[in-house]
Parts: sequence; structure tokens; C-alpha cells
Amino acid sequence: MKVFGMNTPEYVQSKRVKAAIYYREYGADSWWQWECSGAH
Repeated sequence: MKVFGMNTPEYVQSKRVKAAIYYREYGADSWWQWECSGAH
């Protein structure tokens, strides 16, 4: 599980990059993410 917790532009960009890597490496159903900043 990956927990994301900020909503700054830089962090959102980093989150997108990490998510793309996780989707590619593990598949859409093989990893979980939680957005705890309230931004979806």
C-alpha cells in the first residue's frame, strides 16, 4: 500500500510518476493506494 498525503503541484507530479511505475510493475489490481490529504 502506498499512502499519498500532500497536494502540492510537485508532490502531485511525483505521485503520478510513482503510480505509473506501480501500475506497470504490479498491475492495477496488485497494489493499493490511499489519498489521505482529502484530494481525489
